[in-house]
Amino acid sequence: MIKGYGFEDKLDQLAKELEKADSMKSRRIHPIDKQIQEKEMDYKEKQYHPAFAACQTLMDVKAKDYGQMDHARRNYFPFGDASYATMLHTKMERIKRLIEKDSEPNFEGLKDTVMDLINYGAFYFAYLEQMERERETHS
Repeated sequence: MIKGYGFEDKLDQLAKELEKADSMKSRRIHPIDKQIQEKEMDYKEKQYHPAFAACQTLMDVKAKDYGQMDHARRNYFPFGDASYATMLHTKMERIKRLIEKDSEPNFEGLKDTVMDLINYGAFYFAYLEQMERERETHS
């Protein structure tokens, strides 16, 4: 649990906000819905939460825009830990603002921002694993 952001008391509120946002939107067919559903089925079989399938699909789709991931990550996160921490912090700040705001956002909403946070966390995790492998190789 992240301390110091006041989220301990807001987890229930976040869940309610996500449900409210989903119920307020009219269901549109998104071009990647089928891919998400297929990944959700695969993840369910492996006992993962379906949200990870949606996050993975989003990551795959965005990767086409950003280019080769290893190269892109070095460019987008040039300062290592500090770059990743900054992105995670920025997404957390966005979540706080969305929770506090009563109106609908113009762009990415709460659910989209949470998906981005999960994906940035996954990028950071991959970076940490890579750094660990490099340390083991050099020792």
